[in-house]
Amino acid sequence: MPTNDRDFLWPDKDNTLTAIEYGAGGLVGPSLTLDPKIAPKAAALIDLVGLDRHPGQPAAKQPTDRDKRYLEWEEKWKLAQLMREKLTGNNTNTFRDVLVILAKESGFFSIWIAAFHDDPDMRRRLVEAYVGTARDCFENDWTLKARVGVHI
Repeated sequence: MPTNDRDFLWPDKDNTLTAIEYGAGGLVGPSLTLDPKIAPKAAALIDLVGLDRHPGQPAAKQPTDRDKRYLEWEEKWKLAQLMREKLTGNNTNTFRDVLVILAKESGFFSIWIAAFHDDPDMRRRLVEAYVGTARDCFENDWTLKARVGVHI
């Protein structure tokens, strides 16, 4: 599939955290709040990298027998949700530090950021732990923002 800067969102240029939503079971799709001009670009990126390949999808979006990425997404989504729940009963700096280590070791930064969407301290910790994360994708309070000079 030919790619270009015009028809796709790119994580190194755009804030794809605002464009892609993660849901239960690791399901992925364009954010429902996207500008209608941007949504097709998010969908094109999702399709290009197969983020929406899951057994519950229509035939064209079914993973191949060898493509088990959806299992990893599901596993990480469940883990992030469980850790969010555990944090409510053990909200200490030590536990937060352990969560960051776990998140970093397990990967899937976007899932962890989504799981802690309303916890600015965890977002800050995650961004600081994942070296190379573009800080210009975040406001001072660690909410998401569009990157200047790109699609989103």
